[in-house]
Amino acid sequence: FRYSKYLLFYPIESVFGVCEIKTTLDKNTLKQAVENIQSVKKMVLSQPTIMAGEFHNRVFGAVFAFDSSDIPTIKKNLLEIYEELKTPDEEKIDLNCVLNKFIAVKNPKSQELNTTENDTQFLNTGTQTLMYFVPIMIDGFNHPISQEFNFFKYIGKVDIPII
Repeated sequence: FRYSKYLLFYPIESVFGVCEIKTTLDKNTLKQAVENIQSVKKMVLSQPTIMAGEFHNRVFGAVFAFDSSDIPTIKKNLLEIYEELKTPDEEKIDLNCVLNKFIAVKNPKSQELNTTENDTQFLNTGTQTLMYFVPIMIDGFNHPISQEFNFFKYIGKVDIPII
């Protein structure tokens, strides 16, 4: 919107996901991303919509960054930001990705990652981050873009170090 001379509005019922893009993911930009995604997730659907035979009742929130500090610092910052903003679980970021470093997945559709409902699982994906980020993001949308692909069904078969 920032580069457009027109202000655009989209009904929340038509939004399946939002993605914050950051050059560097430091504490300030991470907080900004959390606040922006939280503001979208706070919007209440007038009623769940049915598309392609499935209910759409939540918005998927992702963050993509080109660089960041080390993973322990990002984990610490994320926990501090959630605590400071008193972010409820349903308004937290679903997927974080830092190019060529890691992805962090919250509330996977499958329990194959052995996470609890409130956990964010950090995966050291190295140079393969985009290969994992895009299908996880697409799979996270409630609207089935691809009926045939469920990333979490296959992630246990790939050797990714969990951090």
